[in-house]
Amino acid sequence: MTITYTNNNGCSRTTTVTVNPLPTITGTTAVCVGSTTQLSGSGTPAAS
Repeated sequence: MTITYTNNNGCSRTTTVTVNPLPTITGTTAVCVGSTTQLSGSGTPAAS
């Protein structure tokens, strides 16, 4: 997405913004204190 801003003096600035989709996380959504759960994620590039 490209965004351009122009102020009252006519000066402008253009920048590009990357909008990534939200990841999908699946697993047990309710966990009791002291218990464990397994979560899985998808939909985003791997973090480095």
